Amino acid sequence: MDSSFSIPQIKIKYHSLLAAFCALSYGLFLCSLPLMDFMDRESYYRYAINSSFLLEKYSNWGIVPLLANEPLWLLINGILSSFLSPESTLRCLIFFPATIISWIVLIRYPKYFFWIMLFLMYPAIIKNHIIHLRQGVAIAIFLIGWFCNNSVLRWIVYACTPFVHGSFLFICAILFLSRMLTFIKFGYDLRSGIFLSISVGLGMLFTWLVNLVGARQGGYNDFSAIQVSGLGFIFWSLIFSLWLFQGKKFLRTYVFESGVLLIYLGTYWTITVSARIFESGILLILIAGLSLTGWRKQLFLTAFLMIFLSQWLIYMNRPGFGFIAS
Repeated sequence: MDSSFSIPQIKIKYHSLLAAFCALSYGLFLCSLPLMDFMDRESYYRYAINSSFLLEKYSNWGIVPLLANEPLWLLINGILSSFLSPESTLRCLIFFPATIISWIVLIRYPKYFFWIMLFLMYPAIIKNHIIHLRQGVAIAIFLIGWFCNNSVLRWIVYACTPFVHGSFLFICAILFLSRMLTFIKFGYDLRSGIFLSISVGLGMLFTWLVNLVGARQGGYNDFSAIQVSGLGFIFWSLIFSLWLFQGKKFLRTYVFESGVLLIYLGTYWTITVSARIFESGILLILIAGLSLTGWRKQLFLTAFLMIFLSQWLIYMNRPGFGFIAS
């Protein structure tokens, strides 16, 4: 046997097994945590029980309110709860998205295995499988589309995500706009101006748009408003500055990621739910940072490691690492 072929094949097989083991361990660990102790679990438990009723209720309101209230999420719950207990339904909604997401990114980026594992343990990412289960499901579906080779199927998968979690209406809009701006070859400075202008418009019109379509977020802030300390704004402004220093080629490659980041920074002080929209794309933004070079990459990794450790130090001093319902 030609060793020039066997050695790479062995390495690929070893990495695939390691990625599968880590992905399964990640999903199993998260779904094995105490089921009802975490924030929002009562709400998700009710979804597992009442999804069919909610689908019927929103259908009676009309097609627009139905589509605005995540019917695919309700349908997934309805299918699972038709043959599983509510408890098992919740564990499936934790295990499968967590496993799928970790498997996809670990197998895709073998060179950065260590950093991908740290990204998966970052509080803003891991809480999508602990607190914001609906968002975790939507992210898993989106990443399946992101790495799909068939362009038509890819956009069909993308189109499903807003019907699981409303934040993906904005993510898909940013993605479509980024593809359009790339197609017509707008410069990075003009693209940045467009995304920042959009963020200003969102800051003024967000609540009106939500109420217009009759989404439940109009009366209940499902996006879970966060306390704005300014630390996130400083950190992510630094990251985008590194992208600017990297140059035009990098910004042309990562138009979507730049758009998500710019809209987050532009709405940071005006929309309390902007972090939830941002978290839907944060994993891809972190992965994009791995393509930086030289001192920019070193600074990115150092900055991420610092915020990763500082956030977990804060979480470790809270009951249940800050994820337990008070």
